[in-house]
Amino acid sequence: MSKRLRPRFKLFSFGQIHPAARIPWSSIRRIGQSRLLALTIIVPFLGSLLLFNQYVVDVLVLSPEIVKRFLSAVQLDSQTVAREVTLTRLYYVYFGLCFLGIGSGLFALLCPLEIKTYDSSRSYLTAEAPLVSRARMGIILPAVAQRFDEWFGAAYSENWSITRKIAAPDELCSMFSQVIKAIYVDLRTDEKPEEAPEDREGRPDVSKIASALYTRTTVRPIFAHNMEGHASHSSHRNDVLMLHYIALDHSKPWFRIIVSAFYAAGFVTLLWPTGLTFLQLAKNTILQ
Repeated sequence: MSKRLRPRFKLFSFGQIHPAARIPWSSIRRIGQSRLLALTIIVPFLGSLLLFNQYVVDVLVLSPEIVKRFLSAVQLDSQTVAREVTLTRLYYVYFGLCFLGIGSGLFALLCPLEIKTYDSSRSYLTAEAPLVSRARMGIILPAVAQRFDEWFGAAYSENWSITRKIAAPDELCSMFSQVIKAIYVDLRTDEKPEEAPEDREGRPDVSKIASALYTRTTVRPIFAHNMEGHASHSSHRNDVLMLHYIALDHSKPWFRIIVSAFYAAGFVTLLWPTGLTFLQLAKNTILQ
């Protein structure tokens, strides 16, 4: 295989897919913000008292005649079989609701407040853009720069290679580069920054700028201060806020994976007996 053909196959590698980046907090929010699912948080604590209560079991017992007819329990006591099937379903319901409850609890604790409050970046911009001040931009821009530096900049290390391969948000990298370059061009137009973080060709070095914004050690602090001032202008404010929402939306990748896994396990556990019953009924109906 020639060297020219090798890079094409890398497009299909696991490191290029970033599966966790496709499950941001805003996607999990559609489930986590459900009031009905929020009630499942109490299931691990009170579920056993309700689902395994003798009175509840007696009320929920399936019809013995239906069980005898569709589950081929001709030679067995239909009442006993119906009770066993009911208990089995209650087990699935209990564990399924427990998984959903744990997922909902983790979502409530770990999801950033901005993501829980605003369902999309557009609603976040509409509500927050009029409130952004120069002081708040001094907090927002360094936070975004730190996220970028952790994923793609100098702060990246081999210890985070697995995390980066499965969860790196490519849109944050590309958009941050474009926004920072635009802000830097405006800053350089007004005044030439001292110790400007540029490459050999005179272009802004995005990685060095990101490091300077949140560490303030690569270049003089006055440079970071001026960048934050230009970022608060109306021409760049919405872009920076969009970056902030994206950074928060893709934060805590391993926790996002864990929360999604609990939700998936909960729904699969709840749907499993329903699927088995459907297949059994379809099989018996066809055979009849």
